[in-house]
Amino acid sequence: MPGDSTTAVHGGEATDPRSGAVNVPVTLSTTYRYPELEDGSKAPYIYSRYTNPSLESVEAKLAALEGAKHSLLFASGMAAIQAACQTLLKPGDVLAVQRGVYGGTSAYLRDELAQWGVQVAPFDAHTKPALTKGTKLVWIESVTNPLLRVADVPLWAKAAHAAGAKLAVDATFASPLLQRPLAMGADLVMHSATKYLGGHSDVTAGALSTNDAALAESLFLRRRNLGPTLDPHAAYLLGRGMKTLALRMERHSASALALAKAASAMKGIAAVHYPGLPGHSDHAIAKRMLKGGFGGMLTLDLGTLKRAQAFRQKVRVIVPAASLGGVESLVSLPIETSHAYATPASRKADGIGDGLVRVSVGIEDLADLVADLKRGLA
Repeated sequence: MPGDSTTAVHGGEATDPRSGAVNVPVTLSTTYRYPELEDGSKAPYIYSRYTNPSLESVEAKLAALEGAKHSLLFASGMAAIQAACQTLLKPGDVLAVQRGVYGGTSAYLRDELAQWGVQVAPFDAHTKPALTKGTKLVWIESVTNPLLRVADVPLWAKAAHAAGAKLAVDATFASPLLQRPLAMGADLVMHSATKYLGGHSDVTAGALSTNDAALAESLFLRRRNLGPTLDPHAAYLLGRGMKTLALRMERHSASALALAKAASAMKGIAAVHYPGLPGHSDHAIAKRMLKGGFGGMLTLDLGTLKRAQAFRQKVRVIVPAASLGGVESLVSLPIETSHAYATPASRKADGIGDGLVRVSVGIEDLADLVADLKRGLA
């Protein structure tokens, strides 16, 4: 079926089943000979809005990494979120969403999904589960953006299933190298593949993975009907980036932990948010939920917007830019980027202060990053 991980894989690496090429060719054809081959069998492809050989090879890679039976690629992370919500919800249903999730997710739920008749019910993922009656989907993040809170995935999977709902986990910040939510009881995993999966700030993509064949088929039909299918060349870039994912995540995590420890000793920082620090509120949970590191994201509280803006202007190695997960270190202010969509009241409720500075730690020399941090604080 579309999105099935049975696409040709050899030695853990997808290859072109026709030529044996190590780098799977980019198939740019929009249409294919239809509908039957000379021997009377059905052609595997019809139209590239449905699926494409370039997509399927990368979907097979992702399914293998995720421990999933089915993975599907989308044109962006937001497109994947939309497909998931519109597949699993109908007007009148309740979507329980963790407080403090990515601002773009919150904006979609508030401005689009709620207008479609779905009740959006925010909840604190660090309290005893108590889901609203009628909940059909529970949405959490493996690590939240930007405060880096870590939820107990098995706990919320159990709560969702007891309520007759499904659990979806946005595991963008963890990547499949640090967390596999499906093995913890989740029904669906979402990634903004633009971030760590791509890893080079050169491709926009989204992904959904599941072990539920019926759900995978429904997601495929949603992608086909709505049209947010990933471009073949973008799929190629994504697949190329994924080849170095393990090496990059090891470096991201090690450098972020070291930088967090260094920042904790620097003056002028009100708080350092990093789940790998013993003082982080979710450190104990993070040790259970994340394996192989705590990720490459680090958030500093500099107290005021003015100080945060000054820090961003003074750094030289760390690039002032939105997004995350690339080989280069990036700095952004959540109030201006990830949570610019959010209302001041919702930011306050979620603890998103004006002085937060989010750093996506890249793979540069650690000494250069520490020196740049000091430069920004000077």
